[in-house]
Amino acid sequence: MRHTVCRSGQEIAVQPREFRLLSYLMKNADRVVTRTMLLEAVWGFHFDPNTNVVETHISRLRNKIDKPFAQPLIHTFMDNPMPTGPSALRTSIRLSLQYSFLYSVLSAFVFALAYWFTQYEVQDWVLDQMRSDAGTLAKTFEASGKEALFERVDALAEVSFENARVYQLLNADGVIMSGNLASTLEIPLPDFVPAEELPLAGDIHDEVSGYWLRVNEIGPYLLIQGTGDHLVLEILEALGIALVVGYLAVVAIGLIAGVWIGRITERRIAAISNTLAEVSSGNLASRIPISSNPRDDLSRLSAEIN
Repeated sequence: MRHTVCRSGQEIAVQPREFRLLSYLMKNADRVVTRTMLLEAVWGFHFDPNTNVVETHISRLRNKIDKPFAQPLIHTFMDNPMPTGPSALRTSIRLSLQYSFLYSVLSAFVFALAYWFTQYEVQDWVLDQMRSDAGTLAKTFEASGKEALFERVDALAEVSFENARVYQLLNADGVIMSGNLASTLEIPLPDFVPAEELPLAGDIHDEVSGYWLRVNEIGPYLLIQGTGDHLVLEILEALGIALVVGYLAVVAIGLIAGVWIGRITERRIAAISNTLAEVSSGNLASRIPISSNPRDDLSRLSAEIN
């Protein structure tokens, strides 16, 4: 059976597949038909072959049916057109917030880890200082005897500004021989003691809330040392301020980077969407602008579409 296609009295030559496609479109002229519906009705496919066979035949049919005439009859509707205006702005804001959130979480984790590690290292440094002082006092005792040891411990206690450091030297009977603690402490000592629980002689540094303690044996004597936590707190306070400022800077960078990347991605997706729309309308010469050496997924996708 021979079929003829005419428009405005002008006969149009079409291929059998194009005729079946046009016939199906005309039978469903009052509704929108999908690509899947065309694949099933015209090609007999009940799956997506992942080809542009529908788009190619629609383009050819449009060139024959619509292009020579002023009024187009075949119209293409995009399922998910690229948002523009306020919608595009919202998309950009969403992307920027996502990037900013990722930057924030990662930065918070890194900064918290840095803060904890610094606190540990500073405390270890304080204990190293007390170990070093104990070693120096042991050498003094070995070289000059107990009187020199007593004088040295008292000298260290006297030069300690507002009891920032505490010292106590006990003999084998638990009698205080020197230092700036007014009474003895119970052994074993805790690693950290609040300042108000120490029997200190004189005023306490305003910023000292407690002391890290360490016990060493020097010959027959027991040396108790304590270092106020104010130095550690000052270092951690300065570090905390620096980390907060750095965190806010990273969040701001993440927000700016998110907006920038979001806008670039939107423009590239819009270029793909617009080119596909032009091809669907019959402009087969339309191409997506890409770089000469595509490296990312969008560039590769654009190259495959071209």
